[in-house]
Amino acid sequence: PGEQMENGSLEGLSQQEQKLYDRQLRLWGAKAQVSLRNTKVLLIGFSSAQAEVCKNIVLAGIKSVTIVDAKTTADTDLGAHLFLDFACLGQNRATASLPRVQLLNSMVEIHVVEGTWKDVDHSQYHIICVSELNPKEMDAVNNIARNINVPFLSVDCKGFHGMMFEDLGELFSYSVKNEETEEVTKKNIACVPYEQGIAATWIRRMDIVYCINSLIRDFFYIHDRYPTSEDLETVLEIRNKKKVSSSSPEEILPTEDIEQFLGIYHASPEINAVSTIMGGIVGQEIVKIICKNDDPFNNFFFFNGIKGSGNVYYQFGDNIVAS
Repeated sequence: PGEQMENGSLEGLSQQEQKLYDRQLRLWGAKAQVSLRNTKVLLIGFSSAQAEVCKNIVLAGIKSVTIVDAKTTADTDLGAHLFLDFACLGQNRATASLPRVQLLNSMVEIHVVEGTWKDVDHSQYHIICVSELNPKEMDAVNNIARNINVPFLSVDCKGFHGMMFEDLGELFSYSVKNEETEEVTKKNIACVPYEQGIAATWIRRMDIVYCINSLIRDFFYIHDRYPTSEDLETVLEIRNKKKVSSSSPEEILPTEDIEQFLGIYHASPEINAVSTIMGGIVGQEIVKIICKNDDPFNNFFFFNGIKGSGNVYYQFGDNIVAS
């Protein structure tokens, strides 16, 4: 599948497609739209943020989306999820969402798997995007994607905070056109897996969500569960062992910030407005990956809904740099 996406089909678009995607054809051209039409995307974990990703790529006109989800619709889904309402309570989230997803674009194939990431053949897809996976599961799917040379993304929202990660493999090639001179520049980037990206050296003014997720991941690998407020001392020990470029781990991530996040971060419900923003960012990244016509993020994007700000963090060796 990866090769099919890269080469794309040279056949022209149908009259129906030209009419439906008229605005997009003017934006990124027929060749990019054909590449979208030939792409199969796998979405694992149908959270509110993932639903927004789904909406954006279905409207963009990809070939197919397969939604994998094992959770049933709960009260907490109703306030944030685009496709779920009270009638969906108790039903599998992906299955309950299917009719509304299909209404977005009848030309896109929508498939549902009621299960987990272990229940699908990842090699049948061109892009994999995950949500709501624990650190071990995320590493497992990320490694599968790297082994089959398929771009991997993740998106999660907790309360007013959102995080996106992107791994395009050891070598990803694309082109960027200068709109003024029309000169096309070919570029190559190398990405790292999540387990390496989240273990970067801490820097001053680093995004708090990065630091918290780094601690949570380390704790999860030791205890096979998420930390609670009762685990503060253990989490502080993990923090104090973190590599820093200057200052100290406590100055970069104060104890009071850990106390605030610990125990509530992974229990915080999704907020629709934050999910919409994160879903828009990830949907845009997926289109860029498919069309190969713009600079992708490498590797993290963080959104802070309290401050109304977003930051891209770029991997640089063992370090991570804010843009």
